[in-house]
Amino acid sequence: MSKAMDISVVICTYNRSETLKLTLESFLRMEWDNQTKHELIVVDNNSTDDTKQVIMGYIKNNFDTLKYVMETMTGLSYARNKGIEEANGKIVAFADDDVDFDRRWGQEIVDAFQANPDAGCLGGKNIPFFIEGKPEWIPEELYYIYGDVGFGDEVKILKFPEHPYGLNMAFKKEVFEKVGLFNPELGRKKLSLLSGEESELFYRVNQLGMKTIYTPFAVVKHLIPPNRTGKEWILKRVYWGGISEVVFEQLISTKSKKLILKEMIQDIGALKKGILGNYFSPKKIYWHIKRLRFEQWAHYCYKLGIIRQKCLEIFTIRVQKNCSNINAGN
Repeated sequence: MSKAMDISVVICTYNRSETLKLTLESFLRMEWDNQTKHELIVVDNNSTDDTKQVIMGYIKNNFDTLKYVMETMTGLSYARNKGIEEANGKIVAFADDDVDFDRRWGQEIVDAFQANPDAGCLGGKNIPFFIEGKPEWIPEELYYIYGDVGFGDEVKILKFPEHPYGLNMAFKKEVFEKVGLFNPELGRKKLSLLSGEESELFYRVNQLGMKTIYTPFAVVKHLIPPNRTGKEWILKRVYWGGISEVVFEQLISTKSKKLILKEMIQDIGALKKGILGNYFSPKKIYWHIKRLRFEQWAHYCYKLGIIRQKCLEIFTIRVQKNCSNINAGN
């Protein structure tokens, strides 16, 4: 029989054994109240490195609250759903495989739910920590791509579309019985930066009128390696953010092909105006582009992702209608 727990912490991982070690070490340093029963579930999403050996090494060294689980279906949503399935806790908390836990992180989550018994979901404070120092040219307004929710230093109720980020969020397990699991159509898969699975889940939470709170006392540092501070990676990340926004919107409220086309034309016009300005002279256009800040280029890449996905949605909608007609004819 499974042992009842107060909280199950789920970490999903794929081919990041080195950072996972740092995360596991910080979990081992965590401080819990004596009465709090907890477990850590690491879901290996079919890694090809030494992830399994690393985890089994910790288990052999008396990390008795650690459980190793394999999920062969590729994708973060599949891995998270596996973690929920394996969890024995009344609370299921999620963290990424590249965080440094505050010593009281887990207990603060338990305490926050006890202090807010009507809350079904919770998010904590995420602090980006640049391993080799933050490049001066990265503005704070882009910190959200590193998990900074920007909700401040006070406990607050989150109003959708506000919601916690996946590197530091928790749910009463009963929530999943009511709203369902993470949508496997969304979420990262290997090198893909598609997201939106958290927004879609919290949309369902909001539709059922469930309460989500934020506590600044459940803190993690998000470890940012140098390869995620380059301009190319940042622009790719925000581009995929634009794609994810459209995919999410189509899941919750399917727009007509005509409306998507109208919006896409408006988006293209706004993008053109942003990059070229209102100029016709090549010289003025050149100097206008030269003056653009990096955060503006990031915004334009985000818009480009939106345009790209809207273009695909126009075609996809047509194909889906054709397929439904074929099926109906059978």
